[in-house]
Amino acid sequence: MCIYRNKKKHTKKKKQKKFGNTNSTSLPTMSSDNDLKHALAVTPFAHMVPKQGLYGLVCPSPLPQVESPDTKHGIKQIDLDSEEVMTLLGNDLLEANDPAVFFREFSKTHHPTSSPIPLASTELQLLKSPIHYVNPLSTSVQCPRLSVRKKYNPTEMDHHNKTYEKKFNKASTSELKVKRPSPPPPAPETARKLVKLAPTTPNLTDLLDNKSFEEILGLINAPGIDLNIDQSKRVLSVCKSYLSTTKDHTSASLSACVCIATIMNKNVFNMSFRVDDTFTEVGACVYRFVHTILPDSSDLDISNLCKLLRELGFIGTGALCDEDSLTKLEISAIHILFEESFPTNDFSSLRHAAASFITDVYHGCHTQRRFLLNELSTNFLRLPTKKTEARNYRTHRGFNISVFTTVAIKFSQEEDDANVLAGELISRVTTNFDTTAKSLLELLVEDLIQLLRFCEWAASAALLSGLANAMLTTNTPQSEVFFLELLGTICANVYDIKKHMGPTIYQELSDECTRYGTETDVVYMTKMFGSSKKSYIELLLHDLDKFCNSFLTSLCKWLNSPKIKLKTKAVKVLSLLSDKQPNLLNSKVLQSALSARLCDDATSVRDAVYEFIGKYIKAHPKEADNFHTSLCNALSDEGVSVRKKAIRLTKEIYPMFSKTSRISIAAKMLKRLNDEEESIQKEAASMLVGCWMTPSNQAISEMITLAMSHHKTQEALQTFLDGYVLQENSVDFLIDTLLDMVGDDSSSKEGPLLLLSVCSTSKPQLVGQDQLIALQPFLTDSNNITTKSYQYGLRILKSVLPLISSLRPQFIDPVQEFLFAKLTKMTKKELHEAVPSLWQLCKIKSDFTKLVNAVISTMKMIWKYKSEPDVRLAKLIQLLACLVKHCDLEPFHDMFLKANLGLKKNETVVSLAVKYILTFCDKSSSVRSSAVTNLLVACSNSPRILMSPPVLTVFDQSLDSTPETIKSLLQTMIDFIQERDKVSVAATTSLEDIVDDACPGLVQRYIERILALSLADKGQLAYLPFQFVQVALDLGFANPKICISTIIALEASLETIVHCSAVAMHQKLFDKHESLVDSNYHESIRKAYDAGLTSPSFFNSIYTIIYRSKTSRNKFLIALTKVLTLGNARFLLFCVNRIAATNFKFTEDVLVVLTHLQDQIRVDGADLDQPQAISICALIELYRHLTTAYKISDEQVEAYATGASDIDSKHPIKTKTHDRLDLTWITENLNNPSCLAECVETITKFT
Repeated sequence: MCIYRNKKKHTKKKKQKKFGNTNSTSLPTMSSDNDLKHALAVTPFAHMVPKQGLYGLVCPSPLPQVESPDTKHGIKQIDLDSEEVMTLLGNDLLEANDPAVFFREFSKTHHPTSSPIPLASTELQLLKSPIHYVNPLSTSVQCPRLSVRKKYNPTEMDHHNKTYEKKFNKASTSELKVKRPSPPPPAPETARKLVKLAPTTPNLTDLLDNKSFEEILGLINAPGIDLNIDQSKRVLSVCKSYLSTTKDHTSASLSACVCIATIMNKNVFNMSFRVDDTFTEVGACVYRFVHTILPDSSDLDISNLCKLLRELGFIGTGALCDEDSLTKLEISAIHILFEESFPTNDFSSLRHAAASFITDVYHGCHTQRRFLLNELSTNFLRLPTKKTEARNYRTHRGFNISVFTTVAIKFSQEEDDANVLAGELISRVTTNFDTTAKSLLELLVEDLIQLLRFCEWAASAALLSGLANAMLTTNTPQSEVFFLELLGTICANVYDIKKHMGPTIYQELSDECTRYGTETDVVYMTKMFGSSKKSYIELLLHDLDKFCNSFLTSLCKWLNSPKIKLKTKAVKVLSLLSDKQPNLLNSKVLQSALSARLCDDATSVRDAVYEFIGKYIKAHPKEADNFHTSLCNALSDEGVSVRKKAIRLTKEIYPMFSKTSRISIAAKMLKRLNDEEESIQKEAASMLVGCWMTPSNQAISEMITLAMSHHKTQEALQTFLDGYVLQENSVDFLIDTLLDMVGDDSSSKEGPLLLLSVCSTSKPQLVGQDQLIALQPFLTDSNNITTKSYQYGLRILKSVLPLISSLRPQFIDPVQEFLFAKLTKMTKKELHEAVPSLWQLCKIKSDFTKLVNAVISTMKMIWKYKSEPDVRLAKLIQLLACLVKHCDLEPFHDMFLKANLGLKKNETVVSLAVKYILTFCDKSSSVRSSAVTNLLVACSNSPRILMSPPVLTVFDQSLDSTPETIKSLLQTMIDFIQERDKVSVAATTSLEDIVDDACPGLVQRYIERILALSLADKGQLAYLPFQFVQVALDLGFANPKICISTIIALEASLETIVHCSAVAMHQKLFDKHESLVDSNYHESIRKAYDAGLTSPSFFNSIYTIIYRSKTSRNKFLIALTKVLTLGNARFLLFCVNRIAATNFKFTEDVLVVLTHLQDQIRVDGADLDQPQAISICALIELYRHLTTAYKISDEQVEAYATGASDIDSKHPIKTKTHDRLDLTWITENLNNPSCLAECVETITKFT
């Protein structure tokens, strides 16, 4: 053995010497191996390109270093002609096992039967060797390869050259990627041993003869037993023979296949096993088993098939399998992955094995990638949509994902393949966009997002980024909303991962990846790190960060989209993102786009914006006050769903606002108690009860502030307390707290007394004797006279006394005496509260003497100052009117007769009082205003006297007098008709009916005169005429037909309060009397012009109310066409300016106006005078403005006029250009006759 080893060393040394001689001067010198590669690949030598793998030829294994000869013992010479030496060298060659050399199939040769050339035994052995490296030529051809039988053009040859150069470069610079670890490096030459054959297994032959493949497989995998080459080849031969002859493709066949795969896997680097037909029968067997036997067997053992697929993963490394067999195996594995009809219960393990095989082949054989990618994307839509069925792959970390996700991520580990696969998947989803496609894509994205956090699945970031960018660039109307939602989810999760996943040390990640992942996962993560100094999270999310930036830019565009669903979804996505990234709202572009959506025409869009605001406030309570205005607008929104959601949201976030903001919100909420939707009324009441009806001084303070803010708010608060609180809830805490506030000297008494008066008015039983006694010090304090708080205290007394039958003298006497003493010093409002209280106190005491004497004294004092008016005369007239109104004085007729006041026996006390007051109602009286006002007060409970000619004549004259007198009378009339259902204590039931009849009579007599006053009122009458019209209409005393045109005309007022009130009344009348309103537009426009009401938004206000009704729109447009006629040029300009400022909602409406304008403009300019010509110029300017603003061509106007329009005229207008209509030149030349020629020229050019 020692001699053999020395001979071998010497032989290798000689061989090395030969290799060194190849670089002699007789051959051209090559600078590098690349020159050889290029030389073999260029076109002129195409026919010389080998048909086998060139890796071993191009990059041969380095030769072992030859040991220096031992000179002491001398160098032994080897006789190369010796048969023994050549035999040993030949055996060494035959048994060589170099993993870098791959033998492929060559053309079949014939063994020479006889040869004139003598052959050595080694040469004969090489030719007769049982190694099957000479086989029939395979019928399958792998591309790309050049054929000597074909002709190629330069383009194809160039493509071939690049392909092979790339392959050679890759093979030269990287190790083979195989599933099994590379063999250990060769031992030093001194320790090299001959191939050690395993001891002969006694029962192998029997097992082979009996075709016991299961036992053979066990023997192959048995520890400590290694089959030698001959034994392995014999097993391969028997298995292949069995597979080619048997028709029973069940467990035995699969066992035979597993034996073949195991042996080939163990000898993957042995070139003597590299033959093309090894897997032919394996591929055919697996294909038939999967497609024929497996679907029809429910209790079939699939363990061998699982083993086989796992063992076959190595065939993707290098050229180890023919194309046909590999394709069959791939198709079978894909069928296993996506087929749902297999009856076996334990199918998950088989799917896992198939996935493992597919990914191994994908990584090992680049020529198969395009095919596998296509198959994966094609079968995507075949996956189950239920999460429990779809997520059938359990990871090493213990959670489940889809096996499709697993394969897709493994494929994405190859460069650029993630984007290719993502593009294919999105393309198939959009092509077959349905519920299934949406569910599957959602499941895939959810899996990828879940896997982003784990380093062994790092390639999920590449695939997720590819999907996101593909969706972002896909503009398919049917899928854009779904894609937007999915993109928002991806972006939000990227922000979340960046926020919660900190930097991680590379070594920790590598260890974790090795623990939970595979070798390819480790390689991918290592490649991702490279030499970068960035953190893992930065590298992982690099592409996704770019996507997020692009997505936010696109989100602004979607927020301004004309599509309602897209805008709504964009708002919801922004809401989702703001939870993860609050600083997003710092963007002015996003702020602007979001603010615009608050005024969006679509209810769903506004609903989404307010929902977003609510979420944002919950997450950032300190910024709540910045959104209270938006929330108030939501509470008044025209959309029912918006109002309802705003109320529910307010209930949750109400405590987060400051007191000022809470007051504003509560005021809006009180208005919802009168909402037309009953459900909203209940929601609003529930919210207020929940926020206020708690034992909290803060809630009481808010109610006080609301009660003091505005009389309408006070009325709404009273409605709330009366309908939802005082009748159902215990309010003892509220009453006690208010009384404590009144008794506290340090606090203001006005607010608590006002709220207490509101409560006592709604439910007088809340205040009893004890509470009145507690108020006595306040009621008898002269310092409180003429203050608002004293008025509220008297109102409490007035409300409570009618329900009290007895009171302590200690309370009645001081209070009664104090009130009698201060009557002449009280204000008008205080008198209307104090006199009824005095009457009730007299009733409780059953003593009216003091009260009757007070009336008599008042009349005498008035008569005393008849000839010489005193400053106190107005106060006395006022006191007399209050006493007559609130006290039933007829039972004391005799006392008035005895007083010598001029009372006749058949005359009533009221008529006597009216006579006294009428004395001061003429034009010469200095107290005429007070006398006229109190005349109506005195007649309040006497309708016959009220409607008598002398009284009505006074009212007629007063409405034509000074503004002060008009204002006083109108205010008294308003108070009178508002109290129509508030019957005086002294009135009887029959009298109530008469009073009710007097109200409409008074309104109908003066309504037209007051309507004229409302149009002429520029503030000098404090807009009381318009207020009278409002009250009369609300209470049903006025005829709407008479009032509608004036109310619409008042929308043109420049005074905000009048304009807004007129718009609100118009909306209310339109809802109740639509057809009646529609017939008054033309008259309203003329009234507004005549009254000098010049609001530019006049027509737009009308159109905003009626645009939802097609009938009303048509009538309004007819009215516009009537006013756009030649005549009064100034009136025409008035209408033209307001039409230009109208935001039409439908193209058809604009076309109606444009068609009419065309008809008016097409006239002969020679027949026009200057006013007509300049009017037509104004119409031309309006025509140009409308066509430009709404992007309508002349041809479209002509087509609409003839009924041949090809545009959807009924479709809502999406955009309008807001250009200003400039009529300066026309306005300046209205009265300039010399401009006629220029006007005619303009008309001629246009027509």
